[in-house]
Amino acid sequence: MSHLDKPSPGRRQFIARVATAAAVVASGACAAPLGAAAQQGASRMPTSPPFDDSWTRRVMAARHRAVMDSPEVDDGTALVQATLFMQGYRQQLDAGGSDVVPVVVMRHHGTVMAFSDAIWAKYALGEYAKITDPATGKDALRNPFVRVDTDDKNPLVPADSSMEALLASGTILLACNRAAMRLASLMAKKFSRDVDAVRAEFRAGVVPGVLLQPSGVYATLRAQDVGCAFIKST
Repeated sequence: MSHLDKPSPGRRQFIARVATAAAVVASGACAAPLGAAAQQGASRMPTSPPFDDSWTRRVMAARHRAVMDSPEVDDGTALVQATLFMQGYRQQLDAGGSDVVPVVVMRHHGTVMAFSDAIWAKYALGEYAKITDPATGKDALRNPFVRVDTDDKNPLVPADSSMEALLASGTILLACNRAAMRLASLMAKKFSRDVDAVRAEFRAGVVPGVLLQPSGVYATLRAQDVGCAFIKST
């Protein structure tokens, strides 16, 4: 190249300034959308989960864990299976109490088992679910799965498979919030009551120790996320 073809010092400085400016503009154009996307993503993240997820830590700490999926009541089959799971591993493998953790998910029609005696009586859930009280032989006005009374001649579940007994032995009982709210809406319509008020009553009327979850499908899959074997109970 001859000296005539070489750019002058002034021209070289001009070209360098143009290149630098273009790089700054380009980097700013890329950074702005990325920064905006990051801020939008952060704003969508909840500060705390709307439903209790702490049960997963106890599941992960156990050596043996299984989830019983109960979309129907079926005389409390899932509750009995939870008992059999614990008994088998403790008797056969001499597993300690905290080493065996069953999870029972009450969803769809099975969600009716998650509510207290007061809710069953007020909204005639025994009649709705076609469940007979073993003590009276009539539509249940109490939740016969919560406990087994001494006058229950033919209890629906054995005493060690009642919800109170299972909770005391370390079983995790979960219920579908979507099904619970759908049931509350049906009862509000049936008894001509305010839907929001009845939904609040149902949320407060869950059996103590039972945890509502976003949905039964979520709860069943979440249990498998943290290592549970899956049992289709009903």
